[in-house]
Amino acid sequence: MRVISILTIVVFAALTARPVIAQVSVKQYGATGNGTTDDTAAINNAITAARASNVQLLFPSGTYLVSGTLDFSSLNVNGSGYQNTTIAANVAMQTSTPFDVVQTKGGTSLANMTIDGGWRNGSTVRTGNGIATLSNPGASPPYYGYGNVFENLFIHNVNSSCIYINDGAYETIRTVRCEAFGIAGLYLDSDNYPGFATTSTVVDGQSRFSSMAPALSATAGYGIFIKDGINIAIRGVTIESTKGIYVTGINLRELTFDSVYQEGNAGPYMTITGCGYGLSVTNSFAPGTTGIPAASVSCFGFTTFYGNTFSTPPNNPNPN
Repeated sequence: MRVISILTIVVFAALTARPVIAQVSVKQYGATGNGTTDDTAAINNAITAARASNVQLLFPSGTYLVSGTLDFSSLNVNGSGYQNTTIAANVAMQTSTPFDVVQTKGGTSLANMTIDGGWRNGSTVRTGNGIATLSNPGASPPYYGYGNVFENLFIHNVNSSCIYINDGAYETIRTVRCEAFGIAGLYLDSDNYPGFATTSTVVDGQSRFSSMAPALSATAGYGIFIKDGINIAIRGVTIESTKGIYVTGINLRELTFDSVYQEGNAGPYMTITGCGYGLSVTNSFAPGTTGIPAASVSCFGFTTFYGNTFSTPPNNPNPN
């Protein structure tokens, strides 16, 4: 009986133990995280090692200054929480050429950290995007920025967009807080390759996009900007102190916005200049903000609007 009891304990412990995740820490390769030393070279060495060994790349607590883009393609990258781990653009070493703090060509999981672009209101610092997901079907070999997961992140002080996705697919954005951007909080783009569109993207988990920074153009300064998108679902998101949602393009299908709140009266809830079918806006709320003008949805087929409250009617434009 004693043997059986010991075996039972051993088996139970084996079944309930947390799995050990193989990791490479950036500090193993010389990154300091002290907020004053430029850690770009050390982090890139750690990236190479993590990718070669197919293990997680870990950023322990600290502030890691970088003077160039970090390529996190095909990596699982984890911090120690957005309050504890920061990757920050090294303002002292920046040139006039903007750079994205993080880029991926697909297959990236990035979680639990802050990304600081270093851009301040009125600053001449030129930072690109906080995170840029890129596709290039014409490259040799071609690459597609598919299958990324961005979770539990705080992204701020970026000259362009907090998250920029070009012709991506199967993207998940969850519990992301974005502040102070020049173009958009989330930008879904298809400029580079006509006929392509960002597809199958989900944004949820109480993500928040807010900015009081000056917009860089008339079509900038939106919480969410969509230029051609298919099967896009935005749920439980707050847009604050900035313009709401901008939808444009000729390849727009199955766009769903549910429980998307706009606060701060900084512009219309939704601006539509494109055509498509399958637009659903439900259970959304924007006090002090113009809603969705009926004329703007005239180029959309199969529309659904219900449960919305905006200060300027119509709250629920008649479906086509």
